[in-house]
Amino acid sequence: MKKLIIIIAAFAFILFGCQDENSLVEPSANFAVQNLTKGKPVKNDDLTLNSNDDVRSHYAKTYTIDGKKGGRIRETHTWVDSSGNSVVMEAYLTIPRNAFEGKLTFDIIFDLENLSVELYPSPYTFDKPVLLDLLFEGVDLSGFDTSNMEFEYQSPDGTTYEVLYESKTIEANYLEVVQAQLPHFSRYGWTR
Repeated sequence: MKKLIIIIAAFAFILFGCQDENSLVEPSANFAVQNLTKGKPVKNDDLTLNSNDDVRSHYAKTYTIDGKKGGRIRETHTWVDSSGNSVVMEAYLTIPRNAFEGKLTFDIIFDLENLSVELYPSPYTFDKPVLLDLLFEGVDLSGFDTSNMEFEYQSPDGTTYEVLYESKTIEANYLEVVQAQLPHFSRYGWTR
């Protein structure tokens, strides 16, 4: 009888816990991966897909950092965007010592079509800002007034807010922000 109850409980957990609207791993902000813009297949050393595959235009990683020690994360990713351009993304996230207490496991999701980055859990506020260097090379900026482009915090309601940074570079196919100060985990990216 005990085994039957355990089997029924496990089945109910799987049945109800794995529905989209009841996701146990959904971030605390109103974010859904299925809402990301779809692009051409991601291509890197580990994965080669054909154009018929349904691939979201994002690249995600999970990290754990000890707040007492801090740390530096480096990510590089190459893909083909929805316009057929080969694009390279490089990111460095520097977490200073004592930016938060304890160990923190977090996700970084790079939105490859919208040239933005989302960091979860969100919101998660730091005692000291973390620093982000983010560059995209090979992006198609034709048709955009690059003189008005800015790297900003993008709130869930669509409002954008200024982010302090050391420098930015915007050229024909190149976007870079250096030492962007992120006071909290959220969505950050280029706005026009």
